[in-house]
Amino acid sequence: MKENFVNSSVVSKSERQRLLRQYDTAWADDLADRPAGRVRIVRFSYADNRESAYLITEKEYDFSRDQLIPAANLSAVVCINHRLGLVDMEGRELLPCVHEGIGEEAAGRRWVRTDGRWRVFDIARRRFSTKQYEGVSSLGELLVSRDASDMLGAINFDGEEVVPHQYLRMEIRPIGPAGLPWTRLILVLVAKEIDEPYHKEFFKLGDTHGKLYSDEIYDLAPYQWEMGEFHSCTDWSWTTFGPVTITRRREGKFSYEGLLNVDAGKVIVPCRCTGIEYWGKHDGKDTYACTLDGVCRVVDEDGTEIIPAGLGLSSIGLYPECDGEYLIPACRDGKWGYINIEAVVKIPFNYDRAGAFANGKATVETSGDRFVIDRHGRFIEKAPLGL
Repeated sequence: MKENFVNSSVVSKSERQRLLRQYDTAWADDLADRPAGRVRIVRFSYADNRESAYLITEKEYDFSRDQLIPAANLSAVVCINHRLGLVDMEGRELLPCVHEGIGEEAAGRRWVRTDGRWRVFDIARRRFSTKQYEGVSSLGELLVSRDASDMLGAINFDGEEVVPHQYLRMEIRPIGPAGLPWTRLILVLVAKEIDEPYHKEFFKLGDTHGKLYSDEIYDLAPYQWEMGEFHSCTDWSWTTFGPVTITRRREGKFSYEGLLNVDAGKVIVPCRCTGIEYWGKHDGKDTYACTLDGVCRVVDEDGTEIIPAGLGLSSIGLYPECDGEYLIPACRDGKWGYINIEAVVKIPFNYDRAGAFANGKATVETSGDRFVIDRHGRFIEKAPLGL
């Protein structure tokens, strides 16, 4: 590490501690009283905390904003008369002190603000990006930028656009209680807002790298099922969580729902369903009963159909989890019958109502009469109580 520095001095641990105490003051209150001169910058390695090295800049500056820098950095920020510039790790000037702002170094690049606009400066190549932005800020792993029309988007460290500049606001929100192992993070891109008669947002969803899950626009926050009821993605009452969240949007008086697998980064059911219910676990995966155009189907968290829409069901009972019973009450053309988990009709659709099987028996109703049947649909006895 010695050869990278002007005076090539490797200091002792005690000297390092003294230097750290002396220079750990990015914007000290006494800068006005400090005489200008060649700035000493302390550089240290996280891998070897017993040693550090320091350099002295070739040119005189008021002070350095980055007086303590890790060994991986390629540059340090210096200042003259409250204007910022850059020096390399041999103390030589990269950028003169004429700039209004310089961001933290990342991936060998820095954001530099000049005349109110931001550009990317490639340190190794010593050149600026061609695109300029009104403002730049960090959002997780993204760089959020504002263009001349005051719209937000995201760019990479080369200054290239990765999310179009067409959003009013960009946020990263948790699905599930923040900070817990099963909590996922999603990117919410607000495209439109209205305040009358109540505040409402229209937004798209993407991952934390800026990749959109789809072009669908939602106007209700993402939701997740727990025990058959909706809970907001910020509700602390959750106790379980899977990779699927329910998306919602409204058109006029009607609300529509869809399914989004956050882990897979894809929409598994478009947001056009009039109803979605959590159905249960099948082969270790969460499943959902989705109703579209009056037809019900069941899909798992990967979007694979368990009960296909082609069966023509208008309603379906919950996944059977007790007593090993795999006959599921289902309704078609206004009549109820039973299917198995492979979507094969096992008992014809002959009943006005049909209950779940338990202990090999189920209660059904037809023409006002209630009676008990076995798993083959055979009559056992009349049922004195309702379903």
